Amino acid sequence: MAQFIGKTAMIVDDFSTARRFVRNTLEELEFTCIEASSAAQALDLLENEIPDVILSDLNMPEKNGMELLQELRGRDGFQEVPIVLMMMHETEAILAEAENENSPMSGHIVKPFDAFTLLKILDPLLK
Repeated sequence: MAQFIGKTAMIVDDFSTARRFVRNTLEELEFTCIEASSAAQALDLLENEIPDVILSDLNMPEKNGMELLQELRGRDGFQEVPIVLMMMHETEAILAEAENENSPMSGHIVKPFDAFTLLKILDPLLK
């Protein structure tokens, strides 16, 4: 299994149980993790650090994952950071966005997932 020692991942999810699950999975892949419980908290934390990858829940109150993604793409330093949206179910809109070569989304993954499934998404993004 690929190792991501020295790589940092930000997890953005409003449910602490989901964040813990994603953190545990990322830690299996040797990531250092930063956690945010909302898009607003993520934006605050990202003022000081640019992680190697961001995994954000799609469905969050106040500002959802797609809105966070679009805001980050407008910030200096975040145009090339892979941003993967996590969701409970794929939707037609997400599948269409994933196939759009101009999409700001780097990838998507359906929760729950295991380390091997996440590895298939992250490995090509972080080479």
